[in-house]
Amino acid sequence: MSDPRESFAEEGAQVLGQVTIREIRAPRQVASLTLHEERAQIAVTSEVGAQVTVQKRVIEEEVQVPVTLRREVLELTTAPDGGSVKLNGEWLEPGQVYQIILTEERPVVAREVYPVQQIEIRKEWISEVKPYSLTLGREVLDISGPLDLIREQAALEQEQAATAPVLGEAEPALTVLNREGEPAEALPPADDDAPRGG
Repeated sequence: MSDPRESFAEEGAQVLGQVTIREIRAPRQVASLTLHEERAQIAVTSEVGAQVTVQKRVIEEEVQVPVTLRREVLELTTAPDGGSVKLNGEWLEPGQVYQIILTEERPVVAREVYPVQQIEIRKEWISEVKPYSLTLGREVLDISGPLDLIREQAALEQEQAATAPVLGEAEPALTVLNREGEPAEALPPADDDAPRGG
């Protein structure tokens, strides 16, 4: 009686001429590389925008103010036929009016300071939004080589999940692909110790 596994191996040998057998192994890391990118960090600093000096001083100007002054006088009038009159050693002429100042007003200038305006000085922050544009760089990895040697991690994981190993842990899984590129049944591992039927 013949071994069924032996006949299955003979059928697999016939299939090998029409399909592709690919060995799927877990990826092995050979190098590690870190890619960097630039990110914008904006810091606001205070700088002197403008310097203003505030001082007060006195401006002098000449003004003319009309003032009415009064004086108190004594008037003397001699009559034409009244005889001669002598004042301070001088003879007074008849019929003429003489004035003797008794009191008089004199201007007294005094300056006083009056508040004209009340000024308040203060400073405050005025916020405004200013757009700034800058160029940021980032590192990219350029890989060159045969396309069948370069694969994406996502595609590799998807293929590993679709072709789960059916053999023992000691042997790599052999996945048989049919003409449409889909996994077919995997060949069972050959048992060298098993007796072969004649």
